[in-house]
Amino acid sequence: MATARTVWKGSIQASVLMFPIKFYNAINKSDGVHFNQLCPDCHVKIKQSMACPSCSKALTKSEVLHGYPIGEQFVILSDEEIDQAHKEKVENIPILNFVDQGEINLLYNDEPYFITPDKAGQDIFQIFRQSLVETNKTALGKIILRSKEHLIDIAPFPGSNILIGYGLRFHEDLKALTDIPNYDFTQKQIDPEMMKLAKQLVTNLSGKFEPEKYRDEYKEIIMAAVEAKSKGIVIQTNPKKEMAKVTNLMDALKQAVTQTAQATA
Repeated sequence: MATARTVWKGSIQASVLMFPIKFYNAINKSDGVHFNQLCPDCHVKIKQSMACPSCSKALTKSEVLHGYPIGEQFVILSDEEIDQAHKEKVENIPILNFVDQGEINLLYNDEPYFITPDKAGQDIFQIFRQSLVETNKTALGKIILRSKEHLIDIAPFPGSNILIGYGLRFHEDLKALTDIPNYDFTQKQIDPEMMKLAKQLVTNLSGKFEPEKYRDEYKEIIMAAVEAKSKGIVIQTNPKKEMAKVTNLMDALKQAVTQTAQATA
């Protein structure tokens, strides 16, 4: 497994208090199944080039300009102008306020990041972290990552002496419930006996969250197929198993309760 990579260095700033930190990716993004795009005739990787549709000139990444559309024209900003426009924000995470742990709806959560102190900020980092633990709060701030400003929720990472930062989506980035088409949000009356069975189903399948128990089975299946084909083994395609259809909801609940009770016995 790859070593966590530093993705941002700067400081957390709460009023006049400031201390240096580092952000690390908390997700193994490259750990999935990735296929290369190949030429169907030569079986070599294809190249995706950048070219101007007007003059057909092939461009390198360093030659490409940043243009923001205003009407039919573009306002062009250089990398230096972009950096200068938000230089202070790029280097600091201003803490806007502290909120109760668990108050932020999970819908706002984006990517997680491990946060550690830089060498010069060890003591104040631990004081800041422990203050969050003892007040049961998380720190809400702003950060610029990949040329975009994000809200960031900073909290103690359980079982460690570091912090965890969750990038948060802005409210304007989320769809409203009313954007869901053709759905009736009216709360329906539920049959008490069905509810009793549904709660029993939940009880039968309840347990502690043990993340190591769960695997990316899709990845395992695909990699097994790749290995088999590399050895000249013909991959058999099996027909999809059809589940027996249960048209009566009460019967389905009873069957689910019985099966899960037997499976966990």
